[in-house]
Amino acid sequence: MTQPYYIQFVLAFLASLGFAVVFNCPKKACFTSGIGGGFAWVIYVYIYLKTMNEVLGIFVASLFAAAFSRFFSYRHMEPSTVFLLPGVIPLVPGSTMYHTMKGILDSNIFETFMEATKALKVAGVIAIAIMIVFVLPYSYFAIGKQKKPRF
Repeated sequence: MTQPYYIQFVLAFLASLGFAVVFNCPKKACFTSGIGGGFAWVIYVYIYLKTMNEVLGIFVASLFAAAFSRFFSYRHMEPSTVFLLPGVIPLVPGSTMYHTMKGILDSNIFETFMEATKALKVAGVIAIAIMIVFVLPYSYFAIGKQKKPRF
């Protein structure tokens, strides 16, 4: 996490954009999905560096990604998942899950328990943040002008 924020934004943007393409998102929503993932990652890094609390950073960044997805689903008239899934991809604890499996294969009970606990904590925080935002009425995110669908 020693790179400047703009480099981290670009890398997270590319990861989210790549996932949006693999996820087969509509072409008009791919770029926006990538932007959501980039900003979510930068928010996580900023909060983590200020508080040294990884779970708090993931929680706030997940709140942002969920709110971003609800707002742009209204604007682009697309399902929220089109923007949500690529937006939270940079926050998913992939390396932690890898270390959990490595600990299982190496029969290292302590490492397995520590990494599994951390992975479950982070995954749970992401899920809770998404639930908090998605419980709010849709009208909270109906800000601005809705784009007309082209049929």
